[in-house]
Amino acid sequence: AALILSLGANAYFLSQDESSPAEEFAMDEVKGMGNFESTASIKGSSMIFTKDDQEFMLVQLKDLPPLKKGELYQLWTIQGDTPRANGVIEQDGEAAAVFPIKGDGTIDAVAITVEPEPDLEKPTGEVVASVAL
Repeated sequence: AALILSLGANAYFLSQDESSPAEEFAMDEVKGMGNFESTASIKGSSMIFTKDDQEFMLVQLKDLPPLKKGELYQLWTIQGDTPRANGVIEQDGEAAAVFPIKGDGTIDAVAITVEPEPDLEKPTGEVVASVAL
């Protein structure tokens, strides 16, 4: 699983700058990873890693249920009891994405909710998947 996550992160970084050599895209440190638990059919994993002194979150998901018009999947990083909006997925089915981590500190968990708009101050929708890191 770590190899697949590594390949996904490398693909993201390669897509950002195709002229750079591949060895430049190695992760510096994996800070946490785990598989999502879901109240729906969602399967997937998340990994927090550093690259060049910045933290990123890699999320790979499948079996995302269809969204209604005007809905999106909001990813939340959670530190203690405090959620922080940290990425949006606006499709169902399968998705893979890398997001820079907002804020400082250790990420204890990642959660996914269905929301009417991105980057709300706190979740309004039900948690459909989560993973403790």
